[in-house]
Amino acid sequence: MSNHLVCRDVGPRAITELYRKFPNMADCQIARLVGVERKTIGYWKTGVVAPSTFALKALCHYGLDIKYILTGIRGGYLNGN
Repeated sequence: MSNHLVCRDVGPRAITELYRKFPNMADCQIARLVGVERKTIGYWKTGVVAPSTFALKALCHYGLDIKYILTGIRGGYLNGN
């Protein structure tokens, strides 16, 4: 699997997790919550860009599964424990 494919999947997984955690929020509200512009949410949805480390930190703050967002694997820790 190429790095491009992996990175392309990170944004959509982040959006999926955000919608699971906050099902009634509009994209503009989610953008405000995470600290990004509304158009960035659209870029994540389509895989044009992956969330920045700043955005990933915000997602972690809200209890989202960062391991899943980055790797596509649920549960556990990033170091494999």
